[in-house]
Amino acid sequence: MTLFFVGEIVSGDVIQRTDKHTGQITEYLTVNVMMRMVTKQGKPKIYAEDITLPMDYKDLIDRSVGKYIVIPYQYFTTKDKSFLFVDEKYQVIILDKNPFEPTAQSKKAA
Repeated sequence: MTLFFVGEIVSGDVIQRTDKHTGQITEYLTVNVMMRMVTKQGKPKIYAEDITLPMDYKDLIDRSVGKYIVIPYQYFTTKDKSFLFVDEKYQVIILDKNPFEPTAQSKKAA
């Protein structure tokens, strides 16, 4: 199953991981993504995640701080566990505005 994580890009930071067996250093991009929502009772909620992406996305993330990102995830379950991974078959999508903010044309569902 493919799921999508949506939120505002707060920052992007390069992290390094060292392989314990080989000593090889690998760099990744950690993107801090935040989503502000309002509950049905009108209470504000803020959710934030640090998501690891390949370094190929560094320039895009650096140019897109303050914009919204849609990140595809692959979700699957086994007998014992559930797994969630960034699905690299798809590109991330950058949006100028929060896609969940109501617009003047939006109508409340009946």
